[in-house]
Amino acid sequence: MEIFYLGGYIYVQTLNMKHLSIEMGAIAALALSLCTSFSPAKSEFATTPGSSGVSGKFDKPEKKALLMSRSEYYYWYSYPGNVYEGYMPTSLEVYDLEVELQTDVDTDPSGGVQIANGFIVYGLPHIIWPSVILFAHY
Repeated sequence: MEIFYLGGYIYVQTLNMKHLSIEMGAIAALALSLCTSFSPAKSEFATTPGSSGVSGKFDKPEKKALLMSRSEYYYWYSYPGNVYEGYMPTSLEVYDLEVELQTDVDTDPSGGVQIANGFIVYGLPHIIWPSVILFAHY
């Protein structure tokens, strides 16, 4: 840091930052492309063999068991209406809705009516799409 006097004023000159080199930009671009080029593995729900995906109901008990074994916690809001229901795992929300509505509840949209959205971020308005959408099959 340099301090100098010029025309009745005191000036302070700080050290200038060096420009980002082209090598650092290339490394950052390479890291970004490598991190985004590989897609994650498909969910067990999408790859369950023998599932038709047409009926809207669970055609195999293991699909229901997979859904009920999920332990990720979400902020749940009813749909439509966006009323906050609580912070709980998917399995507990599915159980609560099945008891309340007396019908099957799952994440399969075919033949179902959307009843709840699970978000990883709390608050309104929602700044992201829901992570989990639950459907009731009447």
